[in-house]
Amino acid sequence: MARSNRTLASLVDSGVPILKSLEMTSEVTDNAVIGKAYTSLRDAARKGASLGDTAKNIPVFPVMIAHMMKVGEETGQLETMLDKVAGWFEMELDEKIKRLTSILEPVLIIFVGGIVALVALAIFTPIVTAIQTMM
Repeated sequence: MARSNRTLASLVDSGVPILKSLEMTSEVTDNAVIGKAYTSLRDAARKGASLGDTAKNIPVFPVMIAHMMKVGEETGQLETMLDKVAGWFEMELDEKIKRLTSILEPVLIIFVGGIVALVALAIFTPIVTAIQTMM
């Protein structure tokens, strides 16, 4: 979602007409569901509907995107609003990655520690057994 909003913002900022920008964004988006959502936005915009109002009715788009699109349309700053939305999504993604990493880190340390303990046990058990049989 962040990448597609950033793409749309860049295209609009570069002077590409909004219909063409929406079409190009839907084509370059990796996620087919998001691509279809941008196609729906383009079709509605072609009929004269507001992007913000249309985005509210498309479940893929969070309410925040719809509101930001509406504000961007009303103020003539659509590219700025889309860029802010993309930045927000990127920040959210970074936070989720940090949380996941902070959860996985201790689990991986325990897992690797267990493997090291098993290897040490496999090495030292025969040595201890050999020493006991010698005595």
